[in-house]
Amino acid sequence: MIIGTHGVASYPRFEVAARDARRSMTVNARMLLCLLPDFDQVSITVVGDAGEISTLAQEGDLVADLDQLQYGLGEGPGIDSARNAYPVVAADIQRDDRWQRYVPAASELGLRSQVATPLRWHDDKPLGVLNIYSTTHSQVAFAAPVVAEVMAAQVVSALAALREIEHLHDELAERAVLGQAIGLVMAWLHDDADRASDYLRSVARQQQRTLTQVSEELVHTRRLPPVRPE
Repeated sequence: MIIGTHGVASYPRFEVAARDARRSMTVNARMLLCLLPDFDQVSITVVGDAGEISTLAQEGDLVADLDQLQYGLGEGPGIDSARNAYPVVAADIQRDDRWQRYVPAASELGLRSQVATPLRWHDDKPLGVLNIYSTTHSQVAFAAPVVAEVMAAQVVSALAALREIEHLHDELAERAVLGQAIGLVMAWLHDDADRASDYLRSVARQQQRTLTQVSEELVHTRRLPPVRPE
């Protein structure tokens, strides 16, 4: 483990594992275009804890524009699929009246068809969406949504692994910062680890903050926060 600036922990093994998981999703995106030659753009979008949507992996020169259009307008096949966790097929999208603002703007960019497949975990909670776009074909072959579903399952595995890695990394980083904070309090108060830990918890309660927030500030400022008798 390496402690970086301001006491932030860096774990090279986790960073490598996270890069591998992201690389796996990029490979899946490229493979999907090989399996479905009628489509020339693909993106893997993820839904954050607050419901925000962002692109994690992409292939194609128009993907960023088409994804951002949906994010900005709050509508489109990808948005519907992310919100409702079901596949959305939009053949001949230039004639589709389901998305009044997205369709004209996407059509101007050259979009002719789109398939959005939800990335669902075992509890059906949407993790994100696999979007495939075509600027060359208006019709969507029967096999396209099926192939997209199969590939989505592989993406979900990689995405779940990535989130587990990031969660573990964050957890270990929090523990590292807490350990540093406890060590500083022990040195300043000439007390043991248990009493130093209790001191930090008292500060967190009185300031209505998390133990991690208090620890990070202490490590950064090197100032002992005051605590009132309880």
